[in-house]
Amino acid sequence: MDKSSILKKRFEECNISEIEIFNYISQKNLGEFSILVYISQFEGLGNKDSDFDIYVLTEKKIGLPTEMLKIKNACCDIEYWSEEDIDVLTESIDYFNYKQLKIIKKMSLAYLISGNDSALIEKIRNIKIDDYIYSYFKSFANAEYDDAVKMFKNHEYIACLSCCQRTVDYWIASVNAKMGRANLNLKWANKIFVDNNGYDKQILDNYLNIFVYRKIDKKNIEKAVSDMLDFLTDNNNAFMFFS
Repeated sequence: MDKSSILKKRFEECNISEIEIFNYISQKNLGEFSILVYISQFEGLGNKDSDFDIYVLTEKKIGLPTEMLKIKNACCDIEYWSEEDIDVLTESIDYFNYKQLKIIKKMSLAYLISGNDSALIEKIRNIKIDDYIYSYFKSFANAEYDDAVKMFKNHEYIACLSCCQRTVDYWIASVNAKMGRANLNLKWANKIFVDNNGYDKQILDNYLNIFVYRKIDKKNIEKAVSDMLDFLTDNNNAFMFFS
């Protein structure tokens, strides 16, 4: 299903239309503007309570704050971006800036429902945002992995367990990005990874057996975290991950 059809279905679920969004925004006297809409369903994610992220692109700086409101049954987050704002955003990308990466990723996937700012939209979509997201999660995974190894060496197995669990979440999010399925919301990382069969059936089976479908208690925690560290280390070469 293409984005137009996915968005139309979501609009119907919330008893809302493109015209109602356009009419609300046009009351602001913005001059010429375009409207981009992002929903999680574009990535095969989300649920009936998911928000609509609406990006209003304008020629001149408007200075309006982000709005969070409900239009009929649709919870909408509306942000106003001028051409100058977009230039600043795209020319100063920092892979440690979570908010910046999230905005660019969502804008790059959003669907144009009004207007024709094709040059601005193309500028956003030309950014290799998945590479930045890969580096973002990789840096956190590396730090957690190093801590996990230190904790294991010092027989701090509960602390090591926590570090391993965080490491694998960051690792999965980074692998998703490397494989072209980046998403900055960690709650979806495991779903994306599993839905794509871990990009390798054996890696997926090992991940599920070691991190998900396993009972850990006082007697087996040392073996459990050892297996977790082995999994993370073994998959270093598979995705050229830990530095």
